[in-house]
Amino acid sequence: MWRQFHQLILGVALLISLPSWAQHPDLWVLTNLEPPFSQKDERGHYQGYVIELVQGILAEAHIDQQILAAPWDRVLKEAEIKPNVLVFALARTAEREHNFTWITPISANQIGVFALTAPNPPIADLQALNLSQAIGVLNGDFRKNVLQRVKAKNIVALPTWQQGLDSLLNKDIDALFFSSMGMQYLCQSMQRDCSEVVSVLTVEEQVSYLALSAGSDKNLLDTLHAASTRYIASEDYKTMREHWMRKYQEEFGFSLHVQNGVLNLWKN
Repeated sequence: MWRQFHQLILGVALLISLPSWAQHPDLWVLTNLEPPFSQKDERGHYQGYVIELVQGILAEAHIDQQILAAPWDRVLKEAEIKPNVLVFALARTAEREHNFTWITPISANQIGVFALTAPNPPIADLQALNLSQAIGVLNGDFRKNVLQRVKAKNIVALPTWQQGLDSLLNKDIDALFFSSMGMQYLCQSMQRDCSEVVSVLTVEEQVSYLALSAGSDKNLLDTLHAASTRYIASEDYKTMREHWMRKYQEEFGFSLHVQNGVLNLWKN
C-alpha cells in the first residue's frame, strides 16, 4: 500500500512540475498535408513519416495536442498573427527566417521545373527560363516567392499539386515548379502517363523544418528543442524511420536516405 501511495505522490508531483501549456495547451500544431509523407488514411487519421516524427517529438515533450491540416496560405496566416503555432514541414527561406524559430530539420527535397518540352539549349538557372510562360506552383508554397523574385510574368497559383499535374499534361500551363519526388508520386497515385514530362531544371535542395511562430513561449521552445533531440536519437525514432522508408520503397519505389536526422528525398 505504501508503494502505491508513493507512486501516487510521484505522479502528482510530476503533473505539477509539467509546464502549464502541457496540461492546458495554448498551442496550435499545423501542417499542409503532402502525401505520402503526411496524409489521411481511409479512416481519416493522419499518417506518414512526417506525421509520426512530429507526434514522437510532442510525446517526448509531454504535449498532447491534435495536429490540424490546412492549405499553406492559411497555415502561414495563423502563424503570422499568433504565438505558439507549431508548423511543419516548413521550407526555411529568407522571407520566413525571422517569422519563426527553427526547431529541427525534417526533410530535404530537390526542387525544379518540369515541362513537356525541354529547352534547347539547356538552361542553367531560373533567370534563363522563359519567364513569360505560364508556370504553375502551389498557392502559398515558397516556390511562388522564388518565381516572384526572378520576376516571372505569368505565375499560376494552384490549389493542389494534383491540379498542377493535370494542368501541365493538358497543356493549360507551360511548366510546373515542383520536385522530382513529388512528380514521381503524383504520376503513380493519379495513374497518369507522365512519359512526356521532362525535368527542365533542378534549382536547389530545400530543407523543411519543424518551426515555432515568433513571440512564442520560451519554455515551450526550449522543451521542443530538447524533445526533438532526444526523440531523433531514440530507438523509437529509428524503428519508425525504417518502417516508413521500407514502406515508401515497396509502394512507390522511392530511394530515400537519412543524414543527420534529415530525410533526404532522393537516392544517396
